[in-house]
Amino acid sequence: MKRYLVIEDLGERTDELHRAVKVLQRQGVDVILDHETRVNRLLDRGDYPVERLASYDAFFVDFHLSSDRFLARRPIEFPIKIGTDTVSVPATTGMGVLLYLTNLVKTERYQVERKAQASHLPAGRWAPGFYSFVEIQDVQSQFYATAAQSWFGATYFRAIAVADTLAIWLAKLPEWKGSAEPQLVRDAVVPFEQLMDCKLTSTRFAWGSLPEAYDWLRFYLEAGGRVGSLPEFRAVVARRTAMKVKWKNAPNEYSDRLDPIQNALKTLLETYAQGCTEDWPEEKFKLSDRPDRLLNILTMSSSFWMEPDVGFALKAHRARQLMRGTA
Repeated sequence: MKRYLVIEDLGERTDELHRAVKVLQRQGVDVILDHETRVNRLLDRGDYPVERLASYDAFFVDFHLSSDRFLARRPIEFPIKIGTDTVSVPATTGMGVLLYLTNLVKTERYQVERKAQASHLPAGRWAPGFYSFVEIQDVQSQFYATAAQSWFGATYFRAIAVADTLAIWLAKLPEWKGSAEPQLVRDAVVPFEQLMDCKLTSTRFAWGSLPEAYDWLRFYLEAGGRVGSLPEFRAVVARRTAMKVKWKNAPNEYSDRLDPIQNALKTLLETYAQGCTEDWPEEKFKLSDRPDRLLNILTMSSSFWMEPDVGFALKAHRARQLMRGTA
């Protein structure tokens, strides 16, 4: 028997997965699909003890989990060790859920329970699969699916398809992993990592006082892009970091940081055939009446840049890189 858990707040796409499961069951395939809409319940060890989570063969995780119907006033937080620090992560997106689950499966308690429940599987096949469950057509889902693949090894799983097609994919998940659509996301990992890494120093991973590309894009979005003007951008940088840049040098300083980030982002967008990358902020951060394509992209994907659990997921990824010696 196969047992899967889908984490999606609205459930519209999961409904089609349920129909796909019924197709498989009519074919004699023993499969169960559970659906969780609330992140706070997923992280509750009363509702989802380790024993229950260890029963699932795969997790399908949506990115946007903050619909008004299910988002508590204060998102539930979970503790996690990142590097040498233990931090409390507010789980508001699928990135926080992936961070929680991928760390849980490394614990001794989970592994003992999982091996017991998956004893019928071949040796080495008991580890659960992780899938990003999104619509790859929109840019925010592209960032999420690529980050999920890069940071957690989670395979993209197409969220929109008819039940009969989904049934085929569910029945043969290893074959799905090798198909064209997940390969598109894997192909985007290299330009995505080049984007994320393009402002890292050679001596340490920049986090906090020395921003990396992810942070600079957040600053740009928060400042309102070119419309917000250089003073607002400068104010955001000063507020979020310990950087103190002399005003007369600020245009050059910010241009030096933004230009390589923009170029790397263009390459990533071209992988997904987004196109329209010709209208970007000019060098030296000058004001312009031209459309701010960079701001448009960041606005359409604002949750990826602004939700705190995405930043924690990146920080955990950096910590793993340091441990592996790939810094």
